[in-house]
Amino acid sequence: MAVAARRSAEVAPRFAARSPDVTIEEVVTAVGRDEFSRFPLELYAGDDKFVPPIIAERREFIDPSINPFFQHARGAFFLARRQGKVVGRIAAVNDTRY
Repeated sequence: MAVAARRSAEVAPRFAARSPDVTIEEVVTAVGRDEFSRFPLELYAGDDKFVPPIIAERREFIDPSINPFFQHARGAFFLARRQGKVVGRIAAVNDTRY
């Protein structure tokens, strides 16, 4: 009974308020894949511990026509923009073999 009382007192997780000036768009073009791949370079610019990825490899990694992983998996990639500038990225992947 104490466990049930404790559960009812727990607060549901809170999420950040939606920012009306941020838009989310799916990456569907080579230009979008390039922006998606390059974003960490901007995000971590100036961080002396950041090891930059090879951009060409990252572009190919998320390209379903190149990466054989996507023969059995699905992926969707998104960019978050504020006033046209990329401020975040999202990857959603479903591996049907897992």
